[in-house]
Amino acid sequence: MPRIIDISLTITSDMLLWPTHSPPEFRQIESIVRGDNFNLTHCSLVVHTGTHVDAPYHCYPNGKGVEELPLSALVGKAYVADFTRVSEFISVKDLQEIKEIDAIEILLCKTKNSRFCLMQKEFDKSYVYVSAEAAKYLKKTRVRTLGVDYLSVERYGAIECPTHRILLNHGIVIIEGLNLRTVEPGFYRFCCLPLKFKGLDGAPARAVLIEETID
Repeated sequence: MPRIIDISLTITSDMLLWPTHSPPEFRQIESIVRGDNFNLTHCSLVVHTGTHVDAPYHCYPNGKGVEELPLSALVGKAYVADFTRVSEFISVKDLQEIKEIDAIEILLCKTKNSRFCLMQKEFDKSYVYVSAEAAKYLKKTRVRTLGVDYLSVERYGAIECPTHRILLNHGIVIIEGLNLRTVEPGFYRFCCLPLKFKGLDGAPARAVLIEETID
């Protein structure tokens, strides 16, 4: 039986968050111990909490909502690329060094974020990001989905968010908050399904890799 690797972050009230985001809130509105028939919980959170998918509406007022993203870009053959040597940002040169780049449609970037930044509950502004130039380069490839192992694909504090805009405007789906700490580079089956919110700019998702022989 193939091994399934969960690469999602667990959503908790004290988890790692983008600095301006409110933490998830959980309120039990029915409780068996209080005499109710069921346990029932109300949840409130920012849709870009934890492992999540960005929709074009995140950056464009007339962009598509998360429910319109093609599922074919979120399920299929994916390549986990080893960028753990990168100190600041993923560059065009880094992407060009991937021998398999011409065969990749779903690209997941494993950086030092997975080992260091992602394991802290305090936000780290020095996380590895994807440069705008690298985003432009991806437009020339077959890549239609880009996943990163921190809460943003963008440099912290970037004006006008060029990396987001380049990717989303070209129809490349962005997945943020992947936990690739224990994942070896290579090809996997991949599945990342965001919640189907109508018209929203993003949604939390459960992402997994399936380790099996890939044709």
